[in-house]
Amino acid sequence: MMYDFKEQIESQKECFDLFVEWLKKRKSVIEVMPASKEEDRKGTDLFVKTENGDTFRVQVKVDHKTDNTGNIVFETISQAYVKKNSVIGSEFNMSNVDYIFFILSKSGRILGYKFSALLEFVIDNYKSFENFQADNFGYKTLGVKIPVSRIKHLITHKGNLSEFT
Repeated sequence: MMYDFKEQIESQKECFDLFVEWLKKRKSVIEVMPASKEEDRKGTDLFVKTENGDTFRVQVKVDHKTDNTGNIVFETISQAYVKKNSVIGSEFNMSNVDYIFFILSKSGRILGYKFSALLEFVIDNYKSFENFQADNFGYKTLGVKIPVSRIKHLITHKGNLSEFT
């Protein structure tokens, strides 16, 4: 299935904005703040402050395929090149992120994970996951497909964007 890039961007923004509203409605959340461009480059999309004074760094991934495939994608190499240095996958370059949320765009499902626990599970079970390769403009993206059913036990937060539509 081909995706229209402009439609994907619009859908991602809509899902992201609804997710921020969903976060703000959580009982313990008192403030949701966007990350700076510098923090965004390090993997943090949002800072979430809770009523007990903790502030968490959150990465948000809007996914357009998980509802159909049942898999969440983890990039191991986000930009693989033959004749120049490749770029490590973003999920392996976000050591400062506390939580990662996957927003499934078709169903509106929200799946949140403690990032360190999810990354540890992926590393420990890496060989058991199916590999993938995506062709992009001038480079390839390599990674693994992680069945949501294999990481259900790691979910720390869940919900649905339909609470706001």
